[in-house]
Amino acid sequence: MVTIYPERDTPAVLKEFVSAFHPLLIGLTGSPAAVAATLSRFGIHASRQQRDGSSAYLMDRSAMTYLMGPEGKPITFFARDSTPDQIASELDDYVR
Repeated sequence: MVTIYPERDTPAVLKEFVSAFHPLLIGLTGSPAAVAATLSRFGIHASRQQRDGSSAYLMDRSAMTYLMGPEGKPITFFARDSTPDQIASELDDYVR
């Protein structure tokens, strides 16, 4: 899992966050420039949305899950609204 907001998501914050999903999941962060370059490479939009009259904010972003190949390059992706059947069908094409 790659952060979209490295100013907030320190390695310690990410470690706690990803542990809620799976013990082997890894959270990645870096400098704002490195994260921006990664988001751009994968076609991910991310922006901070300030709430009117408040210090609170939300992070707007596209959300996709990529299936990566053995060489570390993306093979395909699953949109947020992909159904379990769609994902299973797609995985049948790639996972052996």
